[in-house]
Amino acid sequence: MKLKNLLWQIKNNLINGYEAIWRNKKDYDDAYSLDLDTEDVSDTAIESAKTIRGPKHPATLMVFGVAPRSGTNYIGNVIANHPDICAYPNDIYEIPFLRLTNKLKDFQDGFFGDYYRNIQRMKKNDFLPLFGASFIAHLYSYVPPGKIMLTKEPDARFLRYFPTVFPHENLLLVIRDGRDVADSAIKTWPDMSFKKICQRWNDSARLILDFQEKYKDKYLLVKYEDMLHDPLPIVESILQHYKLNPDTYPFDKIKSMPIVGSSTASKKDDTVNWKPVPANENFKPTNKWEKWTEKQKNIFKKIAGETLIAANYCDSQDW
Repeated sequence: MKLKNLLWQIKNNLINGYEAIWRNKKDYDDAYSLDLDTEDVSDTAIESAKTIRGPKHPATLMVFGVAPRSGTNYIGNVIANHPDICAYPNDIYEIPFLRLTNKLKDFQDGFFGDYYRNIQRMKKNDFLPLFGASFIAHLYSYVPPGKIMLTKEPDARFLRYFPTVFPHENLLLVIRDGRDVADSAIKTWPDMSFKKICQRWNDSARLILDFQEKYKDKYLLVKYEDMLHDPLPIVESILQHYKLNPDTYPFDKIKSMPIVGSSTASKKDDTVNWKPVPANENFKPTNKWEKWTEKQKNIFKKIAGETLIAANYCDSQDW
């Protein structure tokens, strides 16, 4: 009897293990997919979301980076210089809403599953804009009247849900050279797998490029390096695209902006410190990957070399 119970337990553990692997793989695949049927959202839900978020509130400017260490702190803070912007309300510096959207969909499935007739009254993804709008309304309660809210999130996973979850908000996409992202990430989190970091940038960058191609000029895509090396035209393009008055922007402040969260300049006791440090003319956060070993370069080329070319960071694998 004990042997039978032991065999049953082993079998059950194996089944649960395979299911967990399948779920993790599915979640990973879903995170970088663009598949989403917009017809699964009703016009009524979209209009209700507008009421919930507050129709008088301006569209939030939401900054999304390709992956952690992609420069969203710097770009977000540059935009936050505009006097019409209220950045990071209630000191919420990251908004991991989209990357948890699948859990919201699980809740929605349970709602329909517990009473199947609800499916006839709502469309499959109606919960998404309703919950997204509620969150926006909550954040706007910390924003002075007339100000435009700015949020950021250094993670592009589940980006496909943005037009559905936040149909009344604006989106600014940020991409950065994957080699510098990987170099900064491994310095920030030395226990992480270098291969996994490269894979994550590859998948996220592909997602952003495909997303931008799908939605064309609706959302703006900027490179961190362009903002860093020649910020004025990039800032001007952002202000123009999102209808922020350039005449009131303090362009003279950009050069003296402090450094936040750098894996080198802000590092203390081998840990990244997120307190601002003064700008330093010797601070150069690009091309650190040039000191990589040939093994590291080859790993990145194999995983993400073609995506690096597609993102116009190089024109061949010869680097």
